[in-house]
Amino acid sequence: MIVHQNLGSPVPVRLGDAASQGASRASMFNRINWERLSPSPHEALVDSNASPVLLWQPAKQRPDTISPSSLGSQADSRSAVSKDFERWVNLSLWWIRRNGTRVWGLEKNAVRADLDISLSFISSVFALPCALEALEQGLPGR
Repeated sequence: MIVHQNLGSPVPVRLGDAASQGASRASMFNRINWERLSPSPHEALVDSNASPVLLWQPAKQRPDTISPSSLGSQADSRSAVSKDFERWVNLSLWWIRRNGTRVWGLEKNAVRADLDISLSFISSVFALPCALEALEQGLPGR
């Protein structure tokens, strides 16, 4: 998790809290995460709809493959967290698009036929320079 300290601290949520009830996407993730992580009674999760946090899973490069990283938010609306949070997320994603090369996505022209990439999801993947170099040298993206 990446926290932008200037935008505030993460807001805790527990299973019985209002943020875990209802049909919103964030409420559903709160319940799923609670079941998967099984926190103790004195622990809490992060309320995605009230916390200025990004979830980041770094890429993994192994000798035989490279996996994509992921960066995003589980908030139902970034602007509902705050306008500053929405701006920060957009700037972060823009930086990746500006500094990376699109190598995978839904549109046919987004898939680089010269690279060995096979992913089980449909989303845009931008390779930053070091990752692109590894892919261009033949490392499969999985």
